Amino acid sequence: MIRPSRPEPLPADHTRQAVLSLRHPNSAPQSRRARNLIAVAALFATLLSGTSDAQTPGREDRKVVSRIAPFYPEIAKRMQVGGVIKLEVVGRANGRVKSTKVVGGSPVLIQAATTAVEKCKFEVAPQETTEAVQVVFELP
Repeated sequence: MIRPSRPEPLPADHTRQAVLSLRHPNSAPQSRRARNLIAVAALFATLLSGTSDAQTPGREDRKVVSRIAPFYPEIAKRMQVGGVIKLEVVGRANGRVKSTKVVGGSPVLIQAATTAVEKCKFEVAPQETTEAVQVVFELP
């Protein structure tokens, strides 16, 4: 009868050395430092990117005449995503929304916020204006 040969077990020291080499003590803090550095760089880039027309001081905001509540996307509910979507909205002189530009917020909620804001109507003004609008999504 022929028996298959069994592989010889590795010595205990060999296995321990492989595990120790995977857990290098300086690897975790370096990756944490890199993540923190990236986060700080992104924050400064956002802060230094200048102000928009909607953020210009000394400008009066147009009031919203009719507002449509945004639809809360089902995927956002399942993922328990909430927060604020910031939009820059160009309003025509007649009060209708001409265009929207996303300034910040969760990608899961952006489309719902944009759709709701496009249906809003501002008060009539002598000219086209740019407004900063925030749409808040609170978890149910």
